Amino acid sequence: MPSLRKWTGSGYVEIRTPSIGVGNSAAQRVLVWNGSSYQEVWRSTPPWRVIKNGRYTPGGSGTDYVIPDWVAADGYPSTAYANGLLVPRPATVTVRATVTRTVTTSNTWGLSLTKNGSVILALNNASPNSLTHSVSVSGVAVVAGDVLSVRVRTSVDTWAIVESGVVTYLEAV
Repeated sequence: MPSLRKWTGSGYVEIRTPSIGVGNSAAQRVLVWNGSSYQEVWRSTPPWRVIKNGRYTPGGSGTDYVIPDWVAADGYPSTAYANGLLVPRPATVTVRATVTRTVTTSNTWGLSLTKNGSVILALNNASPNSLTHSVSVSGVAVVAGDVLSVRVRTSVDTWAIVESGVVTYLEAV
């Protein structure tokens, strides 16, 4: 994407700003007419976030299961995909997930993160009695159409039922 520049009368200077907007409304992107078509010269960075839609019980123990059924979180763009977050455009992001289970029964359980089915963060085990576990990996290059997913592994499937709603989310920031 080209830089956003301003004509000073004697040359161009690059505009460096964390946000662009009018009043209190932030712009999502800026287009400039080049004489024949509009060219995108600036676009806001992510975040994109999806939340779990309905509880999920892993299919068994000792295997990584992709957590299904996500919806876009309120205030975020519609990036939900059946198995995670559908990336809308290229970026380099930090992928984060927080998963809450329905019980605190002692259980070996953990999470991993994938991009298009390939592991980008290997299994990271939670504390056996924890209700919630969070994982993240930074510097992940994504393009439009990539799918980011979170997987769960457990030693007892019924003790790792994934909770629904805002307490379980997957995001790219």
